[in-house]
Amino acid sequence: MVMWDVVLDPSASTLNRNWVWEDGSTFFNIPISNFPGWFFVVYVFMQIFALYISKANIKNRISSDYPAAYWYIAPAVYMMQGLSYVETAIIKHTHLEIWHYAGLIAVFTLCFVAWIGFILIQDHFKELNK
Repeated sequence: MVMWDVVLDPSASTLNRNWVWEDGSTFFNIPISNFPGWFFVVYVFMQIFALYISKANIKNRISSDYPAAYWYIAPAVYMMQGLSYVETAIIKHTHLEIWHYAGLIAVFTLCFVAWIGFILIQDHFKELNK
């Protein structure tokens, strides 16, 4: 979530004016506290989900209940989102400082993590099929 926010916020807050901060920072007028805030929110939700998984005792049967293609959906969405920013950085001819930043950061955050996700899923299902 934080990776997505780092890529999204500069264009959303400056060009699209979806939200505006009165006391922003030098990072595209986005307060730096925005990112630890999102990290904390996601961390809390993930901890709640981890508690649910541990109490429900479903950890071992999750991967065998669904085919590998099901697990590839999340990294595919992250990859498509990242590549859309790369495409925008190539196509746009105005506000290059924002779009080039977004495209470059998308490659090293969203696309990179999606690629790692593809590899981990593939390795997991190779291990199951042994």
